[in-house]
Amino acid sequence: REGGSDDGRLGECDADVVPETAFTVWDASIVLGKYASRDDVWSRLDARARAGGRASVALELGAGTGLASLMIATSDAVRARGGVFALTDLPDVVEFTKRNARDNKAEHGGHVPRNCALAVTSIRWGRAEDVDGLPEALRWPDVVLGADLMYTSDADVIEALAKTTTMLLKPGCVGVFAACKEHRPEAIETFVKFMEPEFDVRRVPASMAHPEYPCDDDDFEILEFTRRS
Repeated sequence: REGGSDDGRLGECDADVVPETAFTVWDASIVLGKYASRDDVWSRLDARARAGGRASVALELGAGTGLASLMIATSDAVRARGGVFALTDLPDVVEFTKRNARDNKAEHGGHVPRNCALAVTSIRWGRAEDVDGLPEALRWPDVVLGADLMYTSDADVIEALAKTTTMLLKPGCVGVFAACKEHRPEAIETFVKFMEPEFDVRRVPASMAHPEYPCDDDDFEILEFTRRS
């Protein structure tokens, strides 16, 4: 996750923000993982890749442990087709992310199948050089994922998240975000406001995320952003 400075920590002047990041696994990661791993949802999200006869590429922002991506990568929907999952976070977080990704691969005793590639790299939100510096295979993902990324009342951070998402997605591609309404509900609306000029917005009730993981609509929300042509 990002913050107001390069080390990911937010300014002390704002008492209404989460003071530090990369210290826990947020429940929204499970909501996102459960939702996107549904066969009907993933079939829709990777339709462009399948139409082009290639494996889909998904990139998770603020991935931390990469839980959401790992849940999707181990789902039946992805096992049948394979894919590439890029887990991204701040430079001082990604070494942990790399270790977790490695430990979850089948060749190291994990459950991520061999036909799923896991890549880990750093992205600082709002930095065009970080996006443009991605390996070519990851530069234009079919899907961008994010869980509990609207965690701060700092509009500059939320705008940076929106800018990075926009830089990553071509027309027709989708960003899928799960958010906890209890954290910063106003930040969710700020993010939607920044995204609306370039994206069609679909708001999915959390209660529809997955039949095996019931959620309260008052606690969580799923947002899909499809880049317009």
